[in-house]
Amino acid sequence: MAPTLSAVERLQALSLVTKVCATLNTHIGMNDKTLAEFIISMTEESYSAGFDEFYKRLTDNGLEGEDLARDIYD
Repeated sequence: MAPTLSAVERLQALSLVTKVCATLNTHIGMNDKTLAEFIISMTEESYSAGFDEFYKRLTDNGLEGEDLARDIYD
């Protein structure tokens, strides 16, 4: 069972999704909440392995563009 998030944590999560959506819109013209949440999940899972692993996971899932990956990862 996932821990319950506080109101502040929910706002932070929503802010992060909004930021990733804006980045996607800038780079590929797509503003999709589900895709943003998927990318955030990939970032969390691969962050400790570094940018190269994150970028590989993005490209393995069909998202190209190092600039896009850098903007999301940073």
